[in-house]
Amino acid sequence: MKSVRHFFLLVGSTLAAFGCTEESFGAAHPELERADVENIDEGDAEGSAYAGRYTIVRFDITRCVCAEGSEGVDCDNVELAAEGLVIQQDDGELTAQPVFDRGVRPDTHWAGGVDADGSFRIGGTTDATGSASGIAIELVEGKFGPAGKLDALWRSRVQASSQGGNIDCELAYAIEAGRSD
Repeated sequence: MKSVRHFFLLVGSTLAAFGCTEESFGAAHPELERADVENIDEGDAEGSAYAGRYTIVRFDITRCVCAEGSEGVDCDNVELAAEGLVIQQDDGELTAQPVFDRGVRPDTHWAGGVDADGSFRIGGTTDATGSASGIAIELVEGKFGPAGKLDALWRSRVQASSQGGNIDCELAYAIEAGRSD
Protein backbone atom coordinates (compact mmCIF):
# COMPACT_ATOMS: atom_id res chain seq x y z
CA MET A 1 0.00 0.00 0.00
CA LYS A 2 1.05 3.59 -0.56
CA SER A 3 1.21 6.11 2.21
CA VAL A 4 -0.76 9.31 1.68
CA ARG A 5 1.63 12.04 0.47
CA HIS A 6 0.24 14.55 -2.01
CA PHE A 7 -3.05 15.08 -3.74
CA PHE A 8 -3.81 14.58 -7.39
CA LEU A 9 -7.32 13.35 -8.06
CA LEU A 10 -10.70 15.02 -8.25
CA VAL A 11 -12.72 14.12 -5.22
CA GLY A 12 -15.50 16.41 -4.16
CA SER A 13 -15.47 19.25 -6.64
CA THR A 14 -11.86 20.21 -7.25
CA LEU A 15 -10.80 19.20 -10.74
CA ALA A 16 -7.18 18.22 -11.24
CA ALA A 17 -5.51 16.43 -14.13
CA PHE A 18 -5.65 12.67 -13.87
CA GLY A 19 -6.57 9.69 -15.98
CA CYS A 20 -5.46 6.42 -17.40
CA THR A 21 -3.05 5.10 -19.95
CA GLU A 22 -4.22 3.24 -23.04
CA GLU A 23 -3.60 -0.07 -21.28
CA SER A 24 -6.63 0.78 -19.15
CA PHE A 25 -8.94 0.91 -22.17
CA GLY A 26 -10.31 -2.15 -23.94
CA ALA A 27 -12.97 -4.28 -22.31
CA ALA A 28 -12.96 -2.39 -19.02
CA HIS A 29 -15.07 0.76 -18.80
CA PRO A 30 -16.10 2.98 -15.90
CA GLU A 31 -19.04 1.34 -14.14
CA LEU A 32 -19.96 3.55 -11.17
CA GLU A 33 -23.18 5.47 -11.91
CA ARG A 34 -25.14 8.19 -10.14
CA ALA A 35 -27.88 5.62 -9.34
CA ASP A 36 -25.31 3.62 -7.29
CA VAL A 37 -25.03 6.44 -4.74
CA GLU A 38 -28.58 7.77 -4.66
CA ASN A 39 -30.98 6.67 -1.91
CA ILE A 40 -28.58 4.36 -0.07
CA ASP A 41 -30.53 2.59 2.68
CA GLU A 42 -29.96 3.24 6.35
CA GLY A 43 -28.54 0.38 8.38
CA ASP A 44 -29.62 -1.22 11.64
CA ALA A 45 -26.94 0.23 13.95
CA GLU A 46 -27.93 2.16 17.07
CA GLY A 47 -26.25 5.16 18.62
CA SER A 48 -23.34 7.21 17.32
CA ALA A 49 -20.25 5.10 18.11
CA TYR A 50 -18.85 5.41 14.57
CA ALA A 51 -19.12 9.21 14.32
CA GLY A 52 -15.83 11.06 14.09
CA ARG A 53 -12.96 12.21 11.93
CA TYR A 54 -11.05 9.43 10.17
CA THR A 55 -7.61 10.06 8.67
CA ILE A 56 -6.47 7.86 5.78
CA VAL A 57 -3.16 6.28 6.74
CA ARG A 58 -2.70 3.92 3.79
CA PHE A 59 -4.24 3.31 0.39
CA ASP A 60 -3.71 1.10 -2.63
CA ILE A 61 -5.10 1.77 -6.10
CA THR A 62 -7.08 -1.33 -7.07
CA ARG A 63 -8.72 -0.12 -10.28
CA CYS A 64 -8.13 2.61 -12.85
CA VAL A 65 -10.15 2.61 -16.06
CA CYS A 66 -11.07 5.36 -18.46
CA ALA A 67 -13.56 5.52 -21.28
CA GLU A 68 -11.95 5.78 -24.69
CA GLY A 69 -11.30 9.40 -25.54
CA SER A 70 -10.33 10.41 -22.00
CA GLU A 71 -7.21 12.49 -22.15
CA GLY A 72 -3.98 13.07 -20.36
CA VAL A 73 -3.45 10.83 -17.40
CA ASP A 74 -1.22 8.01 -16.29
CA CYS A 75 -2.69 5.49 -13.82
CA ASP A 76 0.78 4.86 -12.41
CA ASN A 77 0.84 8.43 -11.08
CA VAL A 78 -2.65 8.83 -9.63
CA GLU A 79 -2.96 9.71 -5.95
CA LEU A 80 -5.93 9.91 -3.60
CA ALA A 81 -6.98 13.55 -3.15
CA ALA A 82 -8.72 13.25 0.22
CA GLU A 83 -6.92 12.98 3.53
CA GLY A 84 -9.88 11.47 5.32
CA LEU A 85 -13.58 11.61 6.15
CA VAL A 86 -15.70 13.33 8.76
CA ILE A 87 -18.56 10.96 9.55
CA GLN A 88 -21.78 11.68 11.44
CA GLN A 89 -23.99 8.85 12.70
CA ASP A 90 -27.59 8.90 13.82
CA ASP A 91 -28.36 5.24 14.54
CA GLY A 92 -28.22 3.44 11.16
CA GLU A 93 -27.94 6.65 9.14
CA LEU A 94 -24.48 7.94 8.13
CA THR A 95 -23.47 11.20 6.52
CA ALA A 96 -19.93 12.10 5.55
CA GLN A 97 -17.74 14.78 4.06
CA PRO A 98 -14.27 14.23 2.62
CA VAL A 99 -11.37 16.08 4.24
CA PHE A 100 -8.80 17.76 2.00
CA ASP A 101 -5.57 19.58 2.79
CA ARG A 102 -7.59 22.79 3.29
CA GLY A 103 -10.28 21.17 5.41
CA VAL A 104 -13.78 19.82 4.90
CA ARG A 105 -15.61 20.88 1.74
CA PRO A 106 -18.86 22.45 2.97
CA ASP A 107 -20.61 21.77 -0.36
CA THR A 108 -19.92 18.03 -0.34
CA HIS A 109 -22.30 15.79 1.62
CA TRP A 110 -22.60 12.02 1.22
CA ALA A 111 -25.27 9.80 2.76
CA GLY A 112 -25.64 6.13 3.53
CA GLY A 113 -26.05 3.59 6.26
CA VAL A 114 -24.24 1.48 8.84
CA ASP A 115 -25.23 -1.87 10.33
CA ALA A 116 -24.73 -3.06 13.90
CA ASP A 117 -21.71 -5.15 12.81
CA GLY A 118 -19.94 -1.97 11.57
CA SER A 119 -20.37 -2.58 7.84
CA PHE A 120 -21.31 0.57 5.97
CA ARG A 121 -22.05 2.06 2.55
CA ILE A 122 -21.99 5.79 1.86
CA GLY A 123 -21.87 7.89 -1.28
CA GLY A 124 -22.87 10.95 -3.21
CA THR A 125 -22.12 13.25 -6.11
CA THR A 126 -20.44 16.62 -6.42
CA ASP A 127 -20.51 18.99 -9.36
CA ALA A 128 -17.16 20.24 -10.67
CA THR A 129 -16.43 23.93 -10.25
CA GLY A 130 -14.02 26.34 -11.85
CA SER A 131 -12.93 26.01 -15.47
CA ALA A 132 -14.41 22.52 -15.91
CA SER A 133 -17.94 21.18 -16.00
CA GLY A 134 -18.80 17.71 -14.83
CA ILE A 135 -19.51 15.47 -11.89
CA ALA A 136 -17.70 13.31 -9.37
CA ILE A 137 -19.51 10.18 -8.19
CA GLU A 138 -18.14 8.75 -4.93
CA LEU A 139 -18.95 5.47 -3.17
CA VAL A 140 -17.23 4.19 -0.03
CA GLU A 141 -18.06 0.69 1.25
CA GLY A 142 -16.36 -1.05 4.13
CA LYS A 143 -16.35 -1.83 7.81
CA PHE A 144 -15.58 -0.02 11.01
CA GLY A 145 -13.25 -2.08 13.14
CA PRO A 146 -11.99 -2.08 16.70
CA ALA A 147 -10.01 0.81 18.15
CA GLY A 148 -11.34 3.37 15.67
CA LYS A 149 -10.12 1.60 12.55
CA LEU A 150 -11.92 1.78 9.20
CA ASP A 151 -11.17 -0.43 6.16
CA ALA A 152 -12.99 0.32 2.93
CA LEU A 153 -13.07 0.38 -0.84
CA TRP A 154 -13.41 3.98 -2.09
CA ARG A 155 -14.62 4.22 -5.69
CA SER A 156 -14.53 7.51 -7.56
CA ARG A 157 -15.72 8.27 -11.07
CA VAL A 158 -15.09 11.63 -12.67
CA GLN A 159 -16.90 12.74 -15.81
CA ALA A 160 -15.74 16.20 -16.84
CA SER A 161 -14.93 18.41 -19.77
CA SER A 162 -12.86 21.54 -20.07
CA GLN A 163 -10.82 23.32 -22.67
CA GLY A 164 -8.13 20.69 -22.08
CA GLY A 165 -10.36 17.80 -23.14
CA ASN A 166 -12.75 15.22 -21.74
CA ILE A 167 -12.30 12.80 -18.87
CA ASP A 168 -14.42 9.81 -17.89
CA CYS A 169 -12.35 7.73 -15.48
CA GLU A 170 -13.08 5.49 -12.51
CA LEU A 171 -10.60 4.75 -9.78
CA ALA A 172 -10.89 2.47 -6.77
CA TYR A 173 -8.75 2.58 -3.65
CA ALA A 174 -8.47 0.12 -0.80
CA ILE A 175 -8.13 2.47 2.18
CA GLU A 176 -7.19 2.10 5.81
CA ALA A 177 -8.14 4.94 8.10
CA GLY A 178 -7.89 5.61 11.80
CA ARG A 179 -10.10 7.74 14.00
CA SER A 180 -8.28 10.96 14.77
CA ASP A 181 -10.67 13.01 16.92
